[in-house]
Parts: sequence; structure tokens; C-alpha cells
Amino acid sequence: MRDWDVWQRHKDYNSVIALACELPKDIIEKLEKAGFIVDDGSRKPVKADQLFLVHVRDLDKKHYWKKYDEFKAKYNEEPRPVHLEEMPELIIRFLGNVTPDQCNAITKFTLDLLVK
Repeated sequence: MRDWDVWQRHKDYNSVIALACELPKDIIEKLEKAGFIVDDGSRKPVKADQLFLVHVRDLDKKHYWKKYDEFKAKYNEEPRPVHLEEMPELIIRFLGNVTPDQCNAITKFTLDLLVK
């Protein structure tokens, strides 16, 4: 597990998810509804109290470092790398107050999806 300094959603803090990979539009919309700011590189910079760089494991290293440097310069902060498969943890920790039943449902869904 990552040792992120993730706080719960807060009206005075901006948690930015910078994308070094593509996400479907419906996922981006839900992340923004949850309170994240999602930036594919085309948004104007905001004060990023927390900056995450989401990428896939097999991403070309040159592309990764290019995106890393772009977002670091744009937000004047070093992005915290997050693999795409770690997004559920990031979301859970950001939203906070997740019940044991919700955790069990997420775990069951994950197992049903990945273990055949």
C-alpha cells in the first residue's frame, strides 16, 4: 500500500488527478462529481493541494517522464505516481467514511471480476 497523505474531501483543498493515460469520459465525470479535479493536460492550472499522476504499468517510460515533467511545471508540485489499478484505493481514501459493508462489496466485486 502507498503511504499517501490523503485527506477526506474538503471544500478548501484541490486534489488533482493528472492523466498520463486515458480514462473513459464517464469515469472522469464521476471523479469530478466526487470532488477531484481531473486534468488531461488541457485544463488551466489551479492550486493543487495534492497532485496525483495516474498511469498504466506498461506506459512508455519516456512518455511517463514527459507527462511527469509537464504536470510538475504546470502545478509547481511533484506529482505522486498512482497506477491505474490503485485508483479504487485512492478514491476510497479520498471519500472517507466507507463502511465495512461497502468495503466488502468492493472486495467481492473485484474478486468476481478478476478471479475466474
